[in-house]
Amino acid sequence: MGVATGIVQEFQFGMAWSEYSRFVGDVFGAPLALEALIAFFLESVFLGVWIFGWGRVPRRLHLAAIWCAVIGAHLSAYFIMTANAFMQHPVGYEVVDGRPVLNDIGAVLANPIVLTHFPHTIAGSWAVAGGFLLGISWYHLWKRRRDGIDTVDEHGRVVVGTTGSKARDRLDHRVWITSLRAGAAVAIVGFLGTAFTGHAQAQQGGDDADDAGDDPPAGPHAEGHHGTHRAQPEHGAQFGLGALGGGARTPPLGGVAHALHDLLEGFLAV
Repeated sequence: MGVATGIVQEFQFGMAWSEYSRFVGDVFGAPLALEALIAFFLESVFLGVWIFGWGRVPRRLHLAAIWCAVIGAHLSAYFIMTANAFMQHPVGYEVVDGRPVLNDIGAVLANPIVLTHFPHTIAGSWAVAGGFLLGISWYHLWKRRRDGIDTVDEHGRVVVGTTGSKARDRLDHRVWITSLRAGAAVAIVGFLGTAFTGHAQAQQGGDDADDAGDDPPAGPHAEGHHGTHRAQPEHGAQFGLGALGGGARTPPLGGVAHALHDLLEGFLAV
């Protein structure tokens, strides 16, 4: 789904949001380029190996391929949300000739906004994935009961049966019951993660709003202030870097997000 929508989005950057892309492209384009060159290729290549490698590659390599695709999907989400975080809290840039220019990729990747929004988004995706896995597994187990393959004894325990076909044997039941438990575990972790990270995200936004006071809002129609620079593109459409720009004020971080911020900054400094 991300691969398909990402292709459309690339056209949108050039056609629907061309003025924005022209103005902040020197900064905004960096995480998008990292997403395309690292995450997208990792995701798409190994997804292809997993889809077309059934029966053609060793089983362990086939399993490793889907793990690499999943890792690529998570990296893709991080880079995309890094670009989104710059729109909300611009960091790691300087204004040259009226346009923002990247001068610190580490600050962009360790943006406090992305360190709270990314876990929230990933937890939400895990909750959805776990819910799908839970529902699909329950449906197949229910079909086995409906078709009379599995029965229930007098103690309320399921008696696993078989039809003699490999498609409806005991292994089939074991696969779906394992998937059911795995889906339930992932869904629970996802829902709890969504709740806790959502709370941290709301606190970050609320504290920052309290600190902002009567500052002008950041956004495509706001007048941006970065030091003494006024951010205006050449073709008349105003775009503001916002009151948060340039490190003048950093949104507060929760304990976990603060630790991740320090860890990432230390890694990038090596």
